[in-house]
Amino acid sequence: TEQASSNAFDDYAGLEQLLTQNRIGLWQDPDKGQIIWIPMFRSADGEPLWVGRVVGQSAFADLLQNLLIRGLLISIPVLIGILFVARRVTRSIDSIGNSLGQGVQRIVSENSEVNFNWKRPIELKEVGENLSRLSVAHARNQRNLVSHTQELEESNRFKSEFLANVSHELKTPLNSILVLSKLLKDSEELDSQKREQAAVINAAGRDLYRLIENILELSLLERMEQSPSLEETDLKQLILDTVELMRPQYQEKSLVLETRFDSASLPMIVTDNNKLKQILRNLLANALKFTEHGSVTISVNIDYSEVSHSLPVHISVMDTGMGIPAEEQQRIFEAFLHADGSIRRRFGGTGLGLNISQRLTHMIGGKISLDSKPGEGACFTISLPLEYNPLITPDEEKIPARENQAPAVATEKMPDYQGKHVLIIDDDVDHLLQLSRILSQWNIEAIIASDDEEIREALVENPDCLLTLINLDLCDSSKCDSIHLIEEQSYQCTLVAISEEEQTDVSGKRFECVLTPPFDAVKLKELIDHQLQTMKTD
Repeated sequence: TEQASSNAFDDYAGLEQLLTQNRIGLWQDPDKGQIIWIPMFRSADGEPLWVGRVVGQSAFADLLQNLLIRGLLISIPVLIGILFVARRVTRSIDSIGNSLGQGVQRIVSENSEVNFNWKRPIELKEVGENLSRLSVAHARNQRNLVSHTQELEESNRFKSEFLANVSHELKTPLNSILVLSKLLKDSEELDSQKREQAAVINAAGRDLYRLIENILELSLLERMEQSPSLEETDLKQLILDTVELMRPQYQEKSLVLETRFDSASLPMIVTDNNKLKQILRNLLANALKFTEHGSVTISVNIDYSEVSHSLPVHISVMDTGMGIPAEEQQRIFEAFLHADGSIRRRFGGTGLGLNISQRLTHMIGGKISLDSKPGEGACFTISLPLEYNPLITPDEEKIPARENQAPAVATEKMPDYQGKHVLIIDDDVDHLLQLSRILSQWNIEAIIASDDEEIREALVENPDCLLTLINLDLCDSSKCDSIHLIEEQSYQCTLVAISEEEQTDVSGKRFECVLTPPFDAVKLKELIDHQLQTMKTD
């Protein structure tokens, strides 16, 4: 038997190796073609009984085709199901994202109560409920804040009215005291001691009168009940008249008061004559108070250079007094403040004069600056336009405003930019509130973005924005790279930087200019008008 088996396997090359694997296999017979061998049964000694059958190529082809068809019939529905589920998930995510973005924008810009009604999954539902509670709390806090602000403004208005009424009522009897004390001071019928006593009464009365005048002026300024009364003014004559009015007080203190003009004749200017006189009187009175010896000089310089073309008129009041340290120079323009407490005790006064002067200077379209060093005197300079223009706001230190108060907008007819858009790339809530209030008054839609995804979406959906305002702090942070994204989209809109620092350097970048809070509505309007004109030209 071994001889026969050995010869059989020798005749069928490769069959022995196939059968030793003990599994179904195909064997190629040189004459009959492919034969499939199947172990059907086990013999008594445990060896498998093999059965072979010739199979044709067509049977395999049919088998493969059937397997392919069945695989396609199974995989295609599975793939369609996966695509359907993925589309539903994508739509759900887009819907949630849009709902979240619109809801947050309503919370920030409108202070509305927003209900994020997301049903599932449970984690997303909890997030929506938390956001809804947050929006309700935010809206309630904003309403309380607005209500509290209105109450404070109302209280401040009553305070200002009370001060104005009291000041007005005090002036009438005080005038009588001043007149009678002056008559007694100058009377030759009284002895020298009584005349000196009358002089003290008169001097104290004058100080009290100036205090009442300042309080009355401040209350009117806070109530915004003053506006410039413009007229053509002879600047040189106005200064000479003011100097002559103040000269007797300087003579009493043995101080020299002199004038200095850079030319024999000065141009006529269009301004508020009375307010300019009041500013000069306040500055001269301030110099008189803090100068114990030496002189005070009031000078006028007209500068038509490019740097100061909008404010070419410079009126300076320079004294030889004690001077002001650099760290105190901003504080002295605040109401009721001196450089330090010792000055109040030594020289008296309420600290209202400079604050009123700054407010009045700003009211007539100018700005006031200070140059001083301790021990070397002080020089206050008023810079004015040749003609007052309410649409031009000088670039100066703004008068301190109430916190969260919206920037003032020019009282001219509100412009209408219906259908226009401005893109604001910022995450500072105060900035967004201020800008939104200004733009909404002009019917401009403010589009807000604060990260890369929002910026890309805004650039794609709103390629025709008039301006793009970019907070440099956000631009420099890791949250977004707005400049790169704008260049990536080939976005041609005018870019404006937002920065807390007025002297921010944006040279070498695409920024047109820098806006600093509180935002100047006039400057923003000029940028928008310029962009509209450029678009029409193109």
